[in-house]
Amino acid sequence: MSVTIEIAAPRLLPQLLSGLRAAGCLTQRISSHACRVVPAPDIDLDTAVCELRFYVRAWALRHGDVAVSVSSDA
Repeated sequence: MSVTIEIAAPRLLPQLLSGLRAAGCLTQRISSHACRVVPAPDIDLDTAVCELRFYVRAWALRHGDVAVSVSSDA
């Protein structure tokens, strides 16, 4: 189970990855504009997607309202 996050501004991906890691997420960069996040084993995928959407949207608003998408890889 994992979640893919895509960002319209690839130059901001390293900052997004840093923020996710600081929040305790296990992340992997999969392209210049996308990363994969593996939720903690005790969190179901629907909850993880909801929490990541909230976090990423708030992060995007603080970074010029950059376009981001969050999708489940289940």
